[in-house]
Amino acid sequence: MTTMTTLADSLLEATANDTTRGAALARFNERGWPTRRDEAFRYLDLRPVADTPWQLTGADRVRTPMGLNLPGACTLVFVGGRFNADASDELPAGVTVGGSADSIALQDDPFTDLCLAAASDTLHINVTAESTCPTLHVVHECAGDAVLSAPRCVIEAQTNASLIVVESFVSEGKVLCTPVTEITARPGARVELARLVDGCDAAWSCGTIAVHAADDAVVHASVIPYGGAVCRTRLESRLGGEKAHVDLRGLGVAGEKRHVETMLKVRHAAENCTSNMIFKHVLNDHATASFTGRINVDEGAQGTDAVQTSRNMLLSPTARAYSRPQLEIYADDVKCTHGSTTGRPDAEADFYLRARGIDPVTTASLLVWAFASEVLDELEPAALRVEAAKRLMAQLPGGDALDPTVVAPRPDDE
Repeated sequence: MTTMTTLADSLLEATANDTTRGAALARFNERGWPTRRDEAFRYLDLRPVADTPWQLTGADRVRTPMGLNLPGACTLVFVGGRFNADASDELPAGVTVGGSADSIALQDDPFTDLCLAAASDTLHINVTAESTCPTLHVVHECAGDAVLSAPRCVIEAQTNASLIVVESFVSEGKVLCTPVTEITARPGARVELARLVDGCDAAWSCGTIAVHAADDAVVHASVIPYGGAVCRTRLESRLGGEKAHVDLRGLGVAGEKRHVETMLKVRHAAENCTSNMIFKHVLNDHATASFTGRINVDEGAQGTDAVQTSRNMLLSPTARAYSRPQLEIYADDVKCTHGSTTGRPDAEADFYLRARGIDPVTTASLLVWAFASEVLDELEPAALRVEAAKRLMAQLPGGDALDPTVVAPRPDDE
C-alpha cells in the first residue's frame, strides 16, 4: 500500500484544529491505498492515483464550464473544492459555507476519508417546511496538473421539507475529485439529488453519496457520468424510519478506455420501507463498467419491498460489464428482487426501425436513447432532463437527429 506523503504536510496543518478532518486523515494514513486484492477494488487499479503527487492548489477557473441551463436555480460555484462567491448567486436562507460537520458516510473508503480530511469549504444546506429554498445548482470546477479537489456537501431536510439539488462536475487536466454528499431526511421530508460528471480524459472522480431517511421520508438520488477516465460512485442508504422510500438511479455512458463503477449498499432498518435501484451502462470501444449492489434487511424490518436492477448495453465486442447484485435478509415478511442483464442492442428492434426507412446510424441512437431514458426521465427538475438528454445525444452517432426536449413529463411538472 502507498500512503499520500505529498499532501501530508498541508493536510496535517489544515486538520490540526479539526477533530473530524484529523480523524479522517489518520484513518487514511493508517490504511493507505487499497490494491485489487481488496474486494471493493477488484475492478479498479488505483496505482495511477497512488503514484501521483497530488496537490491542493490548481487553476482559478475551468476555461469551458459545463453550463447547465436550469432556469430559476440558484447557482453556487466551487473551484478546487473552495467556494467562489464572485461566480455564485447569493446564498439563500438555510445555506452556508465553511467549517466541517460529523459525517454519516461509512468511513471505510479511502476516497471518503480523503474528502473528509481535505474539504475546506463544506456546503451546509438546512431547509425546513417553511423554507422557500430554490433549486440549488452546485457547480464544481477543477483544473490543473495533479490537482486534488475534495467537495463536501451536507444536506439536512427537516420535517416535511422539500429540496432539489443538482451537482455538476467539470474538469481540465489531470485531476482527482473526491466528492462526498450526505443527506439526512427527517420525517416526511423529500429530497431530490442529481449528480452529473463531465470530466476530461485524464480526470478521476471517486465520490460518495450517503442517505439517512426517517419516517415517511422520500429521497431520490441519481448519478449520471458522461466523461472522465474513471467515475466511481459509492452510494450508501439507510432507511431508518417506517415507510421511508429511497430511489437510487445511475446511467453511465463511456467509450474509449473509460471505466464507470458503482458500489451500492441499501440497508432497510425499519418496517414497511421501500427502495428502488436501477443502474444502466452504455459502453463502447474498450470501456468497462462494474456494479456491486447489496440490499441488507435487518431483523424486524418486516414489510420491506426492495428492487435492484443492473442493465448494460454493449456497443462494441471489446466493451465489458461486471454486475454483482446481492441480498442479505434477516426478516420474514419481505419482497426483495435483484436482476442483471448484459447484451448488445435488440436485433429485432433494429430490424423493425430499419425496415421503416430509418438509417442505421439514427436507428442505433434511438435504441440507446430508449435504453437510457428510463433513468433520464426521472431526473428533477424538468430542465435537467433536457440538459441530460442533450449530453447523451452529443455522444451518439446520429444523435443530432433526435430531439432532446422529448422527455417524459412528471406529475409535478408545471
